[in-house]
Amino acid sequence: MACGFSVSGGGIGQFILTPLYQIIYQTYNSTGFFLLLGGLALQNCVFGATFRGSELEAEMRIANKNRNKDHKKSITSYIEIMKSVPMTCICLSYFFANIALFLIYIHFPEYCAHTKSSKMEVSMFLSLAGISGCVVRILFGMANNSHNIDEIIMLFGVFSVLGFVTIGFPVFSYSFYGKIIYGCIMGGYSGCCWTVLNTIVIQTLGHEKLARGFGYLMVYIGIGTFLGPPLAGM
Repeated sequence: MACGFSVSGGGIGQFILTPLYQIIYQTYNSTGFFLLLGGLALQNCVFGATFRGSELEAEMRIANKNRNKDHKKSITSYIEIMKSVPMTCICLSYFFANIALFLIYIHFPEYCAHTKSSKMEVSMFLSLAGISGCVVRILFGMANNSHNIDEIIMLFGVFSVLGFVTIGFPVFSYSFYGKIIYGCIMGGYSGCCWTVLNTIVIQTLGHEKLARGFGYLMVYIGIGTFLGPPLAGM
């Protein structure tokens, strides 16, 4: 549930800033737009400076420090993670999902413009995707907080829904309301994968391997994100 609330901020930012970016671009052109965009991005430093570690984090840091003294044990731990068949399957699923997810966000606005939507309408579609992502991530986190729900089944369920809707999108893409519906589904379901990331790693590898397992999984996510848009361009 805590993960759901924390990652919902991405949806709120998208909801508020997407139309604002469009107004800034129209007012200040590309030079002023990127200058202001850089200034907004630097606010990460401001908010990052306010973070204070919890007692649990301090305990984990001490435990990791003691564990890091044994480099051989650390290498063995990584080999065990790489040999884990369930972890490999999860890594591959996130790899293929992230080839598609960022690809969709990059090409969706251009596709909407190509199907006779105005720039302001496109920013509205993305804004609705943002607020939808915020709400659904919180609900998804709350649902997965129940012991009766399997996070992995939920994760692959939302990926499947997003995949099928994306395949069918060209059929109703010329409709204004069709784009709104797709934008909401895209924003809502594409962000759910981040809500259960920590939980799935813990369930698969255990608490003691969370940091290494998370880092290993992020490599697959990064490569998928890097390859997706150029592949679509080609």
